[in-house]
Amino acid sequence: MRNLVLPMRNFVLPIIFILFTSSLAGCFSDPDKDGDSVPDEHDNCIDIVNHDQIDTDQDGVGDACDSDDDGDGVEDTNDAFPTDPTEASDLDGDGTGDNADDDRDGDGVENSEDAFPEDASRAYDTDGDGIADVNDDDDDGDGLLDVEDNFRLMPFSAIDQPGPYTVGTTERQFTGSTGRSLTLQVWYPTAEAGGARVIYDNIFPGIAIEDAEADCSESRPVVMFSHGNTGIRWQSAFLMQWFASHGFVVAAPDHLHNTMLDFDWTKMVEVTLVRPLDISDSFDWLLRANEDWRSGLEGCIDAEGGYGVMGHSFGGYTSLAVSGATVPVSELDENCEAGWQPHCDARDMWLTENPDSETISNADERVWGAVLLAPWNGGILAEGIANVTVPTMILTGVLDASTNLTHVTTIADYLEDDLAHFAQMNETGHAQFAPISCAAGWCTEPIEMELVLNFTNHSALWFFANLLDWPGASEIPLPTADFVTWAEVSDS
Repeated sequence: MRNLVLPMRNFVLPIIFILFTSSLAGCFSDPDKDGDSVPDEHDNCIDIVNHDQIDTDQDGVGDACDSDDDGDGVEDTNDAFPTDPTEASDLDGDGTGDNADDDRDGDGVENSEDAFPEDASRAYDTDGDGIADVNDDDDDGDGLLDVEDNFRLMPFSAIDQPGPYTVGTTERQFTGSTGRSLTLQVWYPTAEAGGARVIYDNIFPGIAIEDAEADCSESRPVVMFSHGNTGIRWQSAFLMQWFASHGFVVAAPDHLHNTMLDFDWTKMVEVTLVRPLDISDSFDWLLRANEDWRSGLEGCIDAEGGYGVMGHSFGGYTSLAVSGATVPVSELDENCEAGWQPHCDARDMWLTENPDSETISNADERVWGAVLLAPWNGGILAEGIANVTVPTMILTGVLDASTNLTHVTTIADYLEDDLAHFAQMNETGHAQFAPISCAAGWCTEPIEMELVLNFTNHSALWFFANLLDWPGASEIPLPTADFVTWAEVSDS
């Protein structure tokens, strides 16, 4: 019996000691109130289990118990990005914080262009009156209600000042109805504030931003331009840039074999016959571009409004032809018999494509007005000019030796009642309407070129603005200058 008691005692005493010392252990270890194994003195949330001890804003209070984890002043319950101190809200719910989001309200209009960047139901306020265009009866503030305004976003601006738009330009190629490849320059309003300024064909600098994105927020009126003999599509870019700054889309083709870069005298008869088609084909291209999202001009063109046309020298002939001027084939017959070979060639070439035709006509009924700059009759237009059907303005130089005043006055007389205005510019020659000519030293007249350019800009815009019935245009008097005389024309 004794032998059994001693081993039992030896076993029980150690167990009692272990239990006793274990009960005292808590009295000597660091307190851990939340039981997350992080002593309270090192625990940044002593009442909430947070093993990771994350403290995003390093304020000594762990995220688990911090009402503003990132310390940006916005409580986590209201913070779309509770751990990002640079963001707090995401108005459109796209996952990008408003501070970094270029389109906070998600309406497809970037904040920089959005008059109401935090309201997806509104974006534009064209006239800056505080009323969004979607709620404004007169978006451009021109006094004409939108329901009556063909160009509701384009207010009429001072004709003697650059327009409110930055100008963009682009060069395109296409195949016309004659099967020839044409190069077309297009000028248009753009919302872009900066970019590389164009250097046309790496020859002549312009103010337009090359390949800028077109502002097609609404359709815009169109003007076509035809360059002179041995000219080029951008020869009078000052005028196209001016119109684009006032909200127009302007386009000018190179007339193949008739530019300063590809002139071919043997092609003159062909060029004469197809020049008008280049203009109507170019407008057709604009209409196609207006329906093509890839063109960069989708929605930019007033497709139902037709176009105005402007032309310098040989471009004056082109403008007359698309405006309705005709050439009787019988007249070409008579001149051919009199020994005028170009008239023989023109007749034969026309009849090859248009057998049994009695009249050469390339009229485009979509033309609504014409501005002729020192116009030439193309060597074949005469009484058929009387068939022009649109209001026409002529600007010419008294010292012009290429299309002298007698020649231009004859054109004016043929126009009869369709001649609306005829300006005779003293001390002015033929080349002043094409600045590159003056840069090349071909302008010898005493007039300062800038005076001619400014007067041309103001007069052409004034004329077309009145034809388009722009609000306020009729109240602006005909532009005047010390070196200009307006000839009397019929009021009918």
